[in-house]
Amino acid sequence: SFVADPQFLDETTLVPPPPEYLVFFDGVVSFEIESCIPGATVSMNFDYGQPLDPANQHHKEDPVSKQWYVFPSTISGNSISFSITDGGAGDDDGLEDGNISDPSGAAVVQIPPSVPIPSLSHLIQLLLISLLLLSGMIAVKRKWL
Repeated sequence: SFVADPQFLDETTLVPPPPEYLVFFDGVVSFEIESCIPGATVSMNFDYGQPLDPANQHHKEDPVSKQWYVFPSTISGNSISFSITDGGAGDDDGLEDGNISDPSGAAVVQIPPSVPIPSLSHLIQLLLISLLLLSGMIAVKRKWL
């Protein structure tokens, strides 16, 4: 049974917060289940109340590496469904002890726009090419003399 009702948390309150490129649909869902059969697999279904963008994926933080990764799930309409096994992948405490804890959520990856690499103007490039050609011609002329 749930220790308390699942809560939607503002992802910026997590320590450490998720990477900026993850944009969560409605924050991170945090829940704890206790008194399940040790090693049991629990099926979860979160209804977000409005359609999820098909680009959303279920993201979760690895409690050891602190890296966020895509957790296997199915997104359909307003809902995201997934399964967590006590002591297995997705169970934050990693112990087969009848308790499951999981902060995770639907998010899209948004890569920030690229920043252009500064370069020289075409006029400066032509000037540099001309200088290279001129110095090459001078070197060839000196060699012949």
